Amino acid sequence: MRYSVDFCEREYNNRLRVPECQQIFSRWAETGKQFRDLHQHDSGTHLHRAFGDADGSELDYFSCGVSGVPLFVFIHGGYWRSLDKHDFSWVAGPFLSAHIDVAVINYALCPTVSIEDIVHQLQDGCAWLYRNSGALGFDRDSITVGGHSAGAHLAAMMLCADWSKL
Repeated sequence: MRYSVDFCEREYNNRLRVPECQQIFSRWAETGKQFRDLHQHDSGTHLHRAFGDADGSELDYFSCGVSGVPLFVFIHGGYWRSLDKHDFSWVAGPFLSAHIDVAVINYALCPTVSIEDIVHQLQDGCAWLYRNSGALGFDRDSITVGGHSAGAHLAAMMLCADWSKL
């Protein structure tokens, strides 16, 4: 079966299916800003930490304040072409309460880059986190990666990489 452009837009463009998506995105952005404002001066919080030279190669790191804890790496969604790590800072809250550090990682967006470029960029980010676990204070042998929408696809791609060799 050949897939038409109309078919793909109808089936894969969630913005067409959720008319209130802009209100949802605005709420996420505001909640993310509030979370960052609340935690920006916490010991162990690092906002806009660069992990590479490519556009978008930044992460926000939120520490629960306990050494040797697991790390949850969250990758934002947005159909590989929109949204930003800032829109999802709020995801860190429940993990910090459970003594899990959180890195909310960013990436360059399509169509400026390809999905393959994004995957390599995020591999670099995960490798950077792995190599810097001592300075950040988490257990590098206890990293979990997850994401929302396109971020879930990218998280699955991270599970295919051996970051210790990158």
